[in-house]
Amino acid sequence: MTNMLIRNVKKDTLDKIHHGIVKVLSEKGIRFENEQAREVFAAHGARIENDVVYITEELLNKALSTVPKSFVLKGRESRYDVEVGNGKPVFCPAYGPVYVSRHNERRLGLAEDLIAFSKLTQNSEVLNIMNPYVLTPTDVPSDKLYLLQQAACLKYGAKPNMLMTAGYQVTKECIKLVKSINSHSPDDYVAVGLISSLSPLAYDESMAGAIIALAEEKQPIILGCYGLLGATAPITFMGALITTQAEALAGIILAQLISPGVPCLTGNVSGGSDMRFITPAIGSAEECKFATYTKALADYYGFPCRGGGALSDANQMDYQAGSESMMVMYTTLAAEMDYIIHAVGILDSFNIIGYEKFLLDEQTIETITYALTESPTDDESFALDLIKEVPHGAQYIEHEHTYMNMREAQYNPKLSLRGYYDVWEKEGAPTLLDQVNIALDKRLAEFTLPELDDEKTALLDKLLKF
Repeated sequence: MTNMLIRNVKKDTLDKIHHGIVKVLSEKGIRFENEQAREVFAAHGARIENDVVYITEELLNKALSTVPKSFVLKGRESRYDVEVGNGKPVFCPAYGPVYVSRHNERRLGLAEDLIAFSKLTQNSEVLNIMNPYVLTPTDVPSDKLYLLQQAACLKYGAKPNMLMTAGYQVTKECIKLVKSINSHSPDDYVAVGLISSLSPLAYDESMAGAIIALAEEKQPIILGCYGLLGATAPITFMGALITTQAEALAGIILAQLISPGVPCLTGNVSGGSDMRFITPAIGSAEECKFATYTKALADYYGFPCRGGGALSDANQMDYQAGSESMMVMYTTLAAEMDYIIHAVGILDSFNIIGYEKFLLDEQTIETITYALTESPTDDESFALDLIKEVPHGAQYIEHEHTYMNMREAQYNPKLSLRGYYDVWEKEGAPTLLDQVNIALDKRLAEFTLPELDDEKTALLDKLLKF
């Protein structure tokens, strides 16, 4: 597939953006609130003033030269292994919500919801990654929360994991846990950690510590950033792009100085902001532009890129939720993002994960993937003999070619309501959410636990108790 979106970002534009990033890194600098991080930079010749690190273009280029273009993330079972950076997107569900929604009723998320969403992720035909942050349950004591969330992914899933990255120690403990359950070799990449910068132009103690832990353990790192235009980033698109990408690159540089060659991805889910309320606007046209330019910059530097997903600011499942999610996901896939977080479920600007939206976003991904996939050009597809055979003004319904190809020739959504109005009315006029909830209950009822030996199961069960 020719990437028309990225082709529209010209080389001279990328050169100018890069020059702006270099000026920010070298003249404004990035604040690192972590002493060990500052010591790493200082050991490689960076100028440090107070807690601000000034990074030269030479140091930037040296660090970026060791970032691999792709890597394989391992699941517990090899059939779930995924290569990141090979041109095929990797999908991860929602990240960070504390509320859940079903039947358009919002409530605080619980441990049982975390388990339910872990099950839905494992038996998804679309999603590739188990995510402990798919929901933060509010009924779990804080001292048990992080390992419980990671354990839920490992008990109810066999796919590769995202990691809990709440500081150096938590990150280390979760890497150790994932390796003890899923790893086949000490050199395996078994989990990926998402790091969020503190916009503008800073990393706090916790996130910098997590970068260090991931780099020491040689596990892949996504350097994410989110600038709220007009609040934590300049109001102009290019100004916000330059500051947030400088943040992401500074994190990548730190990781490479600690462990050259550790896989890193850049990511930027900055969107618009509604200045009436100073709130994020993630289901926005700006979100689409950030996806396009961030992927273009990743290609410019030569490493993989993380994108947003089915993002929406809607508070419930309605037209706004569907249209915004389709717009952002279409742009993300058309830009050929390598790794997509928030692929399913997001409502209310990251705050809510919706049960129905989880399934509907999967269908959206399937729909867009089909629309962007090049159609076959073999003789069967061209059907020239058939076209000659069928008389003018006749029909193809009863022809064998139609029967042989009708199940595969088109994308047929499983959840959408189609058919005649009169038939729908006679069936009680079911809504789309009615249809989705039937499918949701069926899918959860049919879930089966992935295979795991008794000793590892006992360890995870212990961590899941609270």
